[in-house]
Amino acid sequence: MLSLCSSNIYRRVSLLLLAPAAICALSLLGVSPAMCAEKEAPKAAKPDAAAKPDATAKPDGTAKPGPKEIFDRTLAAYRKANTYHDTGKMRFALNNGQKVEKEEFQFSLDFERPNRVRLEHQSVEPKFLGGAPTAQSLFLCDGKKIYARPDGYEDQVVVIPALEKLVGEKFYGVEKFTPLLPQDLMDGPVVSMIGVNTPLGLLTSANPFEKVDFSKAKLLEPAAIGGHACDRVEFTCDDGLLTFWIDKESSLVRRVQFPAKNVPGMELEADFDGAVFDQKIAPERFTWAKKDKDLEVGQLIEPLTPEESTSKLLGQALPDFQFLTPKGEKRDSKSLVGKVTVIDVWATWCGWCIKGMPVVDKVRQKYAGNDQVQFVAMSIDKAEVDDAHIKEILKQIKVETPWARVVPEGLDQFEEAFQFPGIPAMMILDKKGQVQSVLIGTDEEMETHLPAKIKSLLAGEDLAAKEREEGESRKVKHHQKIVDASEAFKKEAAKVKTP
Repeated sequence: MLSLCSSNIYRRVSLLLLAPAAICALSLLGVSPAMCAEKEAPKAAKPDAAAKPDATAKPDGTAKPGPKEIFDRTLAAYRKANTYHDTGKMRFALNNGQKVEKEEFQFSLDFERPNRVRLEHQSVEPKFLGGAPTAQSLFLCDGKKIYARPDGYEDQVVVIPALEKLVGEKFYGVEKFTPLLPQDLMDGPVVSMIGVNTPLGLLTSANPFEKVDFSKAKLLEPAAIGGHACDRVEFTCDDGLLTFWIDKESSLVRRVQFPAKNVPGMELEADFDGAVFDQKIAPERFTWAKKDKDLEVGQLIEPLTPEESTSKLLGQALPDFQFLTPKGEKRDSKSLVGKVTVIDVWATWCGWCIKGMPVVDKVRQKYAGNDQVQFVAMSIDKAEVDDAHIKEILKQIKVETPWARVVPEGLDQFEEAFQFPGIPAMMILDKKGQVQSVLIGTDEEMETHLPAKIKSLLAGEDLAAKEREEGESRKVKHHQKIVDASEAFKKEAAKVKTP
């Protein structure tokens, strides 16, 4: 069973991390319940210098429209529109206490009533948080069929019949779709494509503001984006402040600023550059372009989990890093060479780590008198977690495994070198310091599997070669499963076409 805790070091800003902020926005569109954690709002972007704040009342003395009136006007504009187009950017900024790192990702939406849509976006995984190189995901409905080519699913393309009319409540949540497409393209396609969700929800949801308490909304001073004067409406979520910038003239949503407490120091916002109503959209935007490597399926097959994947560390020398002993002595990772070494990577905040460490400690006790084997519980806690707290946690769970901690200033280097998708993570080194085994997550049979691996290494066996071979076999079988699913899909499709 794979169970992972994600840390700030290993965290990738994917839908799992962005979901709280996204769902907070989704809830305002009536798509799914609000689910936000605690956060102060990200700082508002600076308005254009040309923007002038409104007076407290209109020139004729009547009151300015309030948040509900602004959103009613916005909804009416989106419902009236026959087509919608935007290209936009999701912007991330992370203040790690030493510097502010920034990154942005592009997305686009084309929509034409009653049921043609094209959603395209780069993977939302900032490199400064360990994200992989970005790739495109595409969701398209040509009016007859729905196609989805999600990033990270080994060339799989889901093909299913189109809805006669795209209705937000069905489009996002109906059981027919949820099992078929990954969460980053369904359950709104935009839990990961956060910014795209707002216009699509407005275009397709029947009553997106039914459960919104506008008495808790706040009308901020107007500001401008790219020369467009905007009303700004702020909603309070448990996770912080969610702010919409709405064009005064066209009622187009120009920007959404999201709370992001789930990634400390993070600010994120979506800008809908080029948003426009009722502009003619080229027919080819809704035409599916099949690639030679596409494998069409009726239901996605999940990719291999981190536990099932093969680590690139296998057979390699342990990457360099520095750690501190309980006495505060700084040591280099090379000091671990010379024995069969079990490194259990953990943190005091990781529940799955805490649960599994007593089992590892029980195995350690079997080698208490063996000077050829050593165990290290390597903490990746941040500097604010002091040694006393680490000791207290180990005492509470009755674990006596020797512990150390990665030097706080070296956590980024550690993450860069090991690229674990989460913890707990375990590495087993041979006496030469080569990584012979890597486990991501938990192992329900740790008490049996770990001693067997140690025995193999003490006997001089190449455990890394065995694990690589097993990993490659899993990869081949998984790909064949996708190919078989695609062939079965083709046969079923042929039956439908045959009178």
